[in-house]
Formats: sequence, C-alpha cells, structure tokens
Amino acid sequence: ISSHYPFISFPEKYKEDGYDVQIRNITKNHDFYIFASSDNDIDTFVNFGADRDRSFLSKLGVKYDSYNYIELPMYDRTLCFSQIVNRKRQYIIQDLEGIDFFGRIDDRNFINMKNYRGEATREFLNSEITKYSNFVLLSSVENTTPREHLNMESQWDRTDE
Repeated sequence: ISSHYPFISFPEKYKEDGYDVQIRNITKNHDFYIFASSDNDIDTFVNFGADRDRSFLSKLGVKYDSYNYIELPMYDRTLCFSQIVNRKRQYIIQDLEGIDFFGRIDDRNFINMKNYRGEATREFLNSEITKYSNFVLLSSVENTTPREHLNMESQWDRTDE
C-alpha cells in the first residue's frame, strides 16, 4: 500500500479532501505492507495505527541515467513541468517571460497560454530537460519526499571528468 497524498503532514486537511477515510483504511489494515514516500509519512501512518514493522521507505527519485545529458544548456529559459494545479502555484509565475510550462492544466487561475507548451511525454522530457538553464516548481506543500534529484544534480555538476 502506498500513498502520495501531499498533505499527509496536515491531518486538519484530511476531512476536507476525504483522506480521513483513506488513512483509516491504510492504517487499520495490518495484513499488507506500507511503502511510504518519507520517514515523516511512516511516522504519520504509525501515529494513526499502522504497524511500524510493516512500514518501509520507498526510495523514489530520478533515474538520472535515463536523461540525455548535455554539458551546456541550449535554451536560456526556465522549465516548469508538472500537472498545472492550484497547489503547485504555476499561476503566480505564468506571466513571466522565459518560462516554458508543460503539463495537464487543471487550474482555472492559469490563463496565460503564451508560454504553455502542452503535455509532454516522458521521452520528450528525458531528452529536453538538460537543454534548459533552470527548473522551477512552487508548490504550496510537499510531503518531505526524499529529494533524489540532488544526486542527479551532483552528477551534472562534476567538473573532474
């Protein structure tokens, strides 16, 4: 069993989102294992009654070897790719020049289509991501998932090769 509910650290939001039922079902079932996105998630599940011995950290992250790495960016632009939803706050930067937005739009506040590039396939992103100078994502909340992308960045920043 796994959950990527972004507000797991905020039980006061559970009822509003209907997650109160989900977390009860996840934590009362002691026949299955829980694979959580972070240690904080595990602690939350255990606090709600899950068996710690059946809860494990799921190593998420970026498989950096699947990206087409280039030494210097080709685009003096910023990449913003993710589902476009209110929680991720792309609407705040939608009018800035130099940002290409990719992702399914599900936010009525995102109305400026000038730099919207549509939905992108994983293959496209894998080949294009390192061609951009920057990446931005302004989420209002994330769930302390391990940031494996730092490993990828450390691979890119190496100058000893």
